[in-house]
Amino acid sequence: MKRQLKAMLYFFGTDMRHPFTIFWCILSAVIVLGLIAAYFLLNRIDGADFYFGISISVYIFASIFGFKSVKENLPYTLKLGGTRKNYFVGIGAYFTLVAIITALMETVAHQLVTWITNLLTLDTFYLIHPATLLDLQHSFWGRFLVDGVILIFCLISSYLLALIFYKYHLIVGLSIIGALFLTSLIMMANGSLPDLISELVINAALSQYGILFIITVVCYLLTWPILRNISTKSVRE
Repeated sequence: MKRQLKAMLYFFGTDMRHPFTIFWCILSAVIVLGLIAAYFLLNRIDGADFYFGISISVYIFASIFGFKSVKENLPYTLKLGGTRKNYFVGIGAYFTLVAIITALMETVAHQLVTWITNLLTLDTFYLIHPATLLDLQHSFWGRFLVDGVILIFCLISSYLLALIFYKYHLIVGLSIIGALFLTSLIMMANGSLPDLISELVINAALSQYGILFIITVVCYLLTWPILRNISTKSVRE
């Protein structure tokens, strides 16, 4: 089992290098352009500020990455002799490592950009981060913890959704998305969704991320009933 898990992690890691490298190259270029714009342009325009969220970009990438992981590695892993149980364990370990590494890279990038803006006294360039709600925006490990929890949630939840699409059909997946969207509209209409968002923002606490992590674990466990007898081919094929 250990040898197969190591082989899976190696395969997954090799598969992620290309999109991971491209994403960080593009993100780095955008950050550099933003810093240049803030230095040469915004400092000369009264009231002009530049806001950028490195973390938000990383969360979006993680969601897309988790969703695409099903089609890109599930059928090949099973065809090469990997068991579904080992795949279940392997993908969980893989996403955990991806979340930790990505959170560390994002935190370092945030720290580096903050250092550059302080060095150049760029008062018009601001980084947005969820840790600000907890007053942890200046804490390296505080940002790392927040990023890690949100990233693993994005990876696992999007992976679960992709599994549903892969196994059950496009209609089932779209029905679930439609149900979630309809629920959001109803909550928006009766005012409960704005109240919930306001409560989460105003009374932000680390316990909320603990709840989010528990939800992530539940989503991960829900992938096993789907994986247990899944085919190597999508129902659309």
